[in-house]
Amino acid sequence: MANIEQTGEFVVNVVTDELALRMNQTSTELPPEESEFELADLDAEDSDRVSPPGVAQSPVRVECRLRQLIRVGEGPGGSNIVIGDVVCLQINPEILDEDWLVDPQLLDAVGRMGGIRYCRTRECFDLPRP
Repeated sequence: MANIEQTGEFVVNVVTDELALRMNQTSTELPPEESEFELADLDAEDSDRVSPPGVAQSPVRVECRLRQLIRVGEGPGGSNIVIGDVVCLQINPEILDEDWLVDPQLLDAVGRMGGIRYCRTRECFDLPRP
């Protein structure tokens, strides 16, 4: 959070099932001089429009500029809501279908449900609008 406040920029990296364990390693508290990239054996890739790098192994990277930061609570149970303006979207073409849309099966994303609980996006269903 300190880096986002300091620079006003950040990159959201979509986590795949393959990257989940390494992503979890980056949730540890590190001193500012230590690298989460090195800790989790991830490769940094230069961003196009913001100064922070993205995770090279991530199939989708969303480069953002900070719009608003909302603190929700303090201490171990506290969290933050970070709202940003998207300035660049990088998508690996290997996860796109024939219509140039992201294929959820190929993306194989992992989502955080809260606490230590996560989910996978492999199981999808359609609900036609009424």
